[in-house]
Amino acid sequence: MVVFPDQFSVHTDGATCGQQVVQLRYRSTAQGEGRSWMGRTQRLLYGLLAVGGAWLEERLDSITASVRHIKYTTQLIAMTQNVWKVAALVNFLIFLMDGKYRFLVERLLHIRPVFEKPQGVRQVGFDYVYQEMLWQGIAEFLFVVLPLINVHRVKNFLRQRLLPRSLETEGRETDYKTCAVCGDWPRSPCQVGCQHVFCHYCVQSNYMADPSFRCPKCGTFIENTDQIQPVLLVSVV
Repeated sequence: MVVFPDQFSVHTDGATCGQQVVQLRYRSTAQGEGRSWMGRTQRLLYGLLAVGGAWLEERLDSITASVRHIKYTTQLIAMTQNVWKVAALVNFLIFLMDGKYRFLVERLLHIRPVFEKPQGVRQVGFDYVYQEMLWQGIAEFLFVVLPLINVHRVKNFLRQRLLPRSLETEGRETDYKTCAVCGDWPRSPCQVGCQHVFCHYCVQSNYMADPSFRCPKCGTFIENTDQIQPVLLVSVV
């Protein structure tokens, strides 16, 4: 059943389903290099070898079980299979040299897949290739450069340079309810000597990534890790 659609297609159109997609058909080479397509006899023999051979191979055990002289029959079938495999291997080696008959069945029937219409000269455009090469080059460049960029230092630098003066003045007000980095309730709160608190992770990770880290709200500079001290927050009800 696997090869039946291909055989039916070859019998009706002289080409397999895959060959029809790329506009190929089997051409008979029995009468030279003329453009004569597969004949009726060649189509029938192709079906016999393709479908019949596959069917016989799948049901070989059940067929030989009902034969009287099973020993000699099995030996004969095994010898036939070995001869066919050797012939197929030799045919493939010849195909690698001359490129004419890919399968042994095609050589036996003198058929070759060719284009239905002569192929004209096509203009090849390399715009897509150039575009892909450009994007690939940019991607490889970013893969190399991005790991070398200290994101925390760049972010802190831009924050210090772009922070408006009005926000700096407001940032000097005391705020113990939000982390000066992430803006959430401080987890394991710490302070660096100013009127603001930080999450332990936020202040430690920023200082390790950027030793010139300052408080984002008031600009207090952290000289060393000893300046980072835990803070005990007590809620008054």
